[in-house]
Amino acid sequence: LKPRWLELLGSGRSRNALGALSGGRGSAAMAADGKKTARQLADEEESDSDASEVPLEPVRRDTIPSAVDHFLGQLLEALKKRAIPDLHKLYEDTFNKLTNENYPNKKWPNADAVKEQVSDEPLFLILYKELYYRHIYARLSVSLEDRRGSWENYCKLLDLIISDLESGELSMLLPAQWLWDMTDEFVYHYQTFCMMRGKAIKAQKENDVAFFR
Repeated sequence: LKPRWLELLGSGRSRNALGALSGGRGSAAMAADGKKTARQLADEEESDSDASEVPLEPVRRDTIPSAVDHFLGQLLEALKKRAIPDLHKLYEDTFNKLTNENYPNKKWPNADAVKEQVSDEPLFLILYKELYYRHIYARLSVSLEDRRGSWENYCKLLDLIISDLESGELSMLLPAQWLWDMTDEFVYHYQTFCMMRGKAIKAQKENDVAFFR
């Protein structure tokens, strides 16, 4: 099935997403009766994934340091309050500081550990995964599972943004810099995903082709 964001790619509605989510007016003023909110959609996707998704690699049981746990709690609270100045500081300063101190050459705790020890709020987990995978791409060796997990997480995030635009109800507000970085990273992921999928099809490797479906 084609992701919902792809159906609106290049439309005026999709271009208005960043302005709306960073606190601008955008096109979120369009009300659509009967539409599900992004938060409802995220809840459904999270429950569906529990039943249908098969782990691509062994689940790591990660221990979350107290400083990292405190950071994640602050991030969750700032998302709930839509506190853009706090989110900007957490994103630009605290995340990078904790990365240098705790994860300069290894992965941040996996999403399952964060879900179990911090919160299972869907939007929070999607945004945490965005940070988690971007750290891997920036500093570590990227596996095929990492590429697929990051791609699927970006698709889920953009579907939430589109759902917000359709419903007229914003479920999240993020700093402009974070939104810009996510957009830039997504474009790179899209190009890489298409390139790798094209190579798999050209080589006619059934296992690789099935992996990208």
